[in-house]
Amino acid sequence: MLKPLFDTISRLHTRVYMSTVALLFLSCTLSNYVTATNYYVNDASATGDTYCLAIGNNSNNGLTAGTPKLTLKNLWMTYGPSGTNVLTSGDVIFIDAGTYSATGGASVDEAGFDITVAGLTFMGSNMNTTIFDHNHHGTPTEYFMYINASNVVLKNMTIREFDNNGTQSPGHSGQAITIGGAGVVRSGILLENINFIENGLSGGNPALSVLSNSSVTVKGGGSFCNTNGTAYTGGIEAYGTAITLVIENSILSNNYKVGSFDGGGLRIEGDPTTNVTVRNCRISNNMASHGGAISQTNGVLNVSNCIIQGNTAGQTSTTVYGGAFFMNAGTARFTKCRFENNAKSAGTLRGGAIACRYLGTSGAFSTLKTINLTVDSTVFIGNVGDLGFDIYAANGFSNACNVTVRDCQFLTSGSTNIVSDASSSATSVSVTYFGSVPSSSGSPVTKTLSSNTFYTPTLSPPSFTGTCGSIEVLPIELIDFKGFCNENFNNLIWETASEHNNAFFTIEKANEDGQFSELSIVQGMINSTEYVDYSFQDYSLTRGMSYYRLSQTDLDGTKRQLKTISVDNSCNKEIDIKASFNNLNNVLNIYYSFSKSEELDVQIVNSTGQTIASNTIAFEANDNKVDVFLKENLATGVYFVKLTNASVSYTSKFIVVNR
Repeated sequence: MLKPLFDTISRLHTRVYMSTVALLFLSCTLSNYVTATNYYVNDASATGDTYCLAIGNNSNNGLTAGTPKLTLKNLWMTYGPSGTNVLTSGDVIFIDAGTYSATGGASVDEAGFDITVAGLTFMGSNMNTTIFDHNHHGTPTEYFMYINASNVVLKNMTIREFDNNGTQSPGHSGQAITIGGAGVVRSGILLENINFIENGLSGGNPALSVLSNSSVTVKGGGSFCNTNGTAYTGGIEAYGTAITLVIENSILSNNYKVGSFDGGGLRIEGDPTTNVTVRNCRISNNMASHGGAISQTNGVLNVSNCIIQGNTAGQTSTTVYGGAFFMNAGTARFTKCRFENNAKSAGTLRGGAIACRYLGTSGAFSTLKTINLTVDSTVFIGNVGDLGFDIYAANGFSNACNVTVRDCQFLTSGSTNIVSDASSSATSVSVTYFGSVPSSSGSPVTKTLSSNTFYTPTLSPPSFTGTCGSIEVLPIELIDFKGFCNENFNNLIWETASEHNNAFFTIEKANEDGQFSELSIVQGMINSTEYVDYSFQDYSLTRGMSYYRLSQTDLDGTKRQLKTISVDNSCNKEIDIKASFNNLNNVLNIYYSFSKSEELDVQIVNSTGQTIASNTIAFEANDNKVDVFLKENLATGVYFVKLTNASVSYTSKFIVVNR
């Protein structure tokens, strides 16, 4: 039954109301921001400065760009908890380009910042130019920062060569930064474009520790090359309960742990309330006893769109587990990743890429012993293990080990891709795969050729400019690029999360021979740390598929290809549908030829643009006509039928003549 579009006006009023609320909220937000204070720190040089108009001097008040402090420690002692304590939520401390180091004495060491004021922002100029370098100075108890407040933000800086063995408060802690751990939840903490480099000469803790009751996002930057001397450090850990940790667009590489310490790049120890998400990251060349890249004692782990390569397990002559990933207990999922060239440095390695087995301890926070692992749409290539080149699964101490592998490609050449080392039926390994059958041993391993569309991950995590150099600052962080066929044009949309020296985008379109040529240029934002939406409409449509390629060009002229997509032009309004009205029985006949079934909103519109009726109808691909029965006859005139859903729009004109 067709219905008038009465709800259209209702939705319009809702949008207006929400816009009004948004403006009021923005007004309040801006009002609050205006009351906040900006502070400035600069070294003794103007080289590379972004924020300051003068070099730093601790006799300055640090309240303007022309009067910056020389050190963050002096500003903190002046305005922080040990000073007048005037820092409040919303305050921003701008730290310009320079190297801020330990020079002796608690009053000048750029170390030991205990953050208990919520809502502070520490803003460096660039993650490769604002550098806090402790030079392994002093006793091994000096950390850079302990964050025990909500909504604290650190951006654009490097933190290097701090040594904290965790003997002081809060006990278990990171070499450079520790977050949370107290009984109160600390949420909204952001570390964006922060490099942790060469931290740690003692203790097994990583450069960054996220402790209980914390909600933290690590975006950009990374923890790498924490390998100085006989370092134990490793990259990042989630240690405790009630943790939400998101790591995205980051590097965890070249971290090193000796002895029995596991999880070179990332270590997770908690319970089911410990949730870690890793996406679009490069986790490479890390070394530990078990889990060269990642070790999971318990908790919930989700990894997607990551390259996990060149990691090694070892450090001992005994049996070790997981060249890249070791799972002792908990729940984990890897989606659209690539495990490549992971192996061992010593010992007997079970699982060149992945090993799952409960080893008899579940850590300090949980007694759970069950393993549930899913690996989806992932490629394995070049991994080497003594028992299982790619995956090893076992039911340690008869505890359940459930492994599901879906739509994966096993390209590793070796004796056995998958080993199920089961002593009872508690171990279950189910595999669907692309290409050649993965070799396996042990029981049970159920293998099925995938019936889904062939999938190869297209990965673009950040990378190094050198083995242990700096992270390459990508000109943009592209969220997605996609296109939709509209009524008489193709709508191309894309979104960026950040931009750095981005001059413009180029949209190219392929001709019938598959050769791309420039269609349009869209100006970029140059620099941005906010989400930005872009769109372009292509009206030069032809029947069939259109192929588009998006590129990006830096201010220096460097051009990078980002993504290629296709758009089906089947919604061309004059080609794909036709309509005719039979005034004898008040039936509108809609003729169509769709390649797939669609559920579409049907609207009948008169020549003045007024909607006469509407309804939602299913159009089946194996049919070519739908009959729509109207309650009343249509007067003589010109009408349009519109078929739409979220991604397509079809329109056809028809004429009614009453005799």
